[in-house]
Amino acid sequence: MVLISTFPVEMDIFALYKYRWSIERLFKHLKSGGFDIEKSHLVNPERFQKLLVVTSIAAALIVKNGLIKNSLNPIPIKQYKSVEKQLFSLFTYGFDHIKSTFFNSVTVAKKLMRTILLTNFQPLYPYCQQPL
Repeated sequence: MVLISTFPVEMDIFALYKYRWSIERLFKHLKSGGFDIEKSHLVNPERFQKLLVVTSIAAALIVKNGLIKNSLNPIPIKQYKSVEKQLFSLFTYGFDHIKSTFFNSVTVAKKLMRTILLTNFQPLYPYCQQPL
């Protein structure tokens, strides 16, 4: 970022802008970028506040998951003109990882249930099947 000014600029301004940008990103994730809280159509302020708190915590956990996944398997970087840019955000990386984990666990659970239900299993105690 380039800032041209005739006034002396303190570095705190850049820190504040970085903080503001992180809030803007959070709003994007809460609205159109992930949770889509506007579709909840909540009109009760207390309920909306609770939804906002829960989704904000979830967004923080998703970004944390993205950070962990990024440290293990870095996000690919693409050269765009003269700037290097990540292909997707930490939020998207973490969110996609969580979604795929749940999908895979459901798939594994379905296969396990299918195996259990379709397998002609032998009881542990054969005498339990005999009529009394």
